[in-house]
Amino acid sequence: MNWTEENITNYKNRLIEKGVPVIFDIEHFRRLLGIKKSYFYKLFYGLKYQYKEVEIPKRKIGEYRKLTVPSKNIKKIQRWILEFILYSNLCDDCVTGFIPTKSIVENALPHIGHDYIYKFDLKDFFPSIPRSKVFYLFKDLGYTAELSNYLASFCCYNDCLPQGAPTSPYIANLVCKRLDKRLKILCERNGFTYTRYADDITISGDFKIVHFRNLFETIIEDSGFIINELKTKLIRNGQRKIVTGVVVNEKPTISREYVRELKKEIYFINKFGIENHMKRIGEAGSVKDYRRKIYGKINFVKMVDRELGLELRRKVNSF
Repeated sequence: MNWTEENITNYKNRLIEKGVPVIFDIEHFRRLLGIKKSYFYKLFYGLKYQYKEVEIPKRKIGEYRKLTVPSKNIKKIQRWILEFILYSNLCDDCVTGFIPTKSIVENALPHIGHDYIYKFDLKDFFPSIPRSKVFYLFKDLGYTAELSNYLASFCCYNDCLPQGAPTSPYIANLVCKRLDKRLKILCERNGFTYTRYADDITISGDFKIVHFRNLFETIIEDSGFIINELKTKLIRNGQRKIVTGVVVNEKPTISREYVRELKKEIYFINKFGIENHMKRIGEAGSVKDYRRKIYGKINFVKMVDRELGLELRRKVNSF
């Protein structure tokens, strides 16, 4: 860009108005990061070598989630982008996933006591967001096309959002703004409640909700996402209603089955030792991963029922 005094002033004012850092070009960005010039460009031109594929255990035993994890130095750059650029752009209150101070509990609470609940899952959520949308996200924040291209490169891998980068969840939230706005307005006009936790969409209301399924799906697909039909579910009045793992029939609780299975896991770990227990159940992952998974389950319970979570936490001090 041919910088003139007028261009500089207009550019600065545009970014200040958007609440994001004033960055003129990639060199300015590098200096803000405080990274040595030669090393910075070595990282940038070798971005495809800065990621590795890893698997982490899901809550269900024997199932794993594949992540594309950036190197420590790329993570440092991505965290700067997240903290100083992305977090400057707020999401709507209906968005609860990957928002500081919010959790699955905040996602579930608005749906307590509603007679009908529709749940939709967005298939391949992060990989379905192309690099082009990330580029336009930064450009819409006011940055030059050249700088937006660099920023998008630091946040993408294989031309899409990598599941494992610290920037991906919040970028996905910002990309979903149009989707959230359309569904929220539709729901408000018809007396429904809408929330989204990452790739989990929840819409609740009265019996009229059953007539809106096609319209819900059209809006989701028109926004560039694919619905996982196997996880689409309508919960009717009289059935147990679970939203992002939290039972919301009358008050937020964890299902008895979940707690019972977790207590059973803890009992056998304490009785046989964690390594022997893993052999008994055929758990192929590392002890570290399995321990992390157990603590994750306990923290999940603690978010909904603090006393029960603390009780379970005391029982696993031995491992």
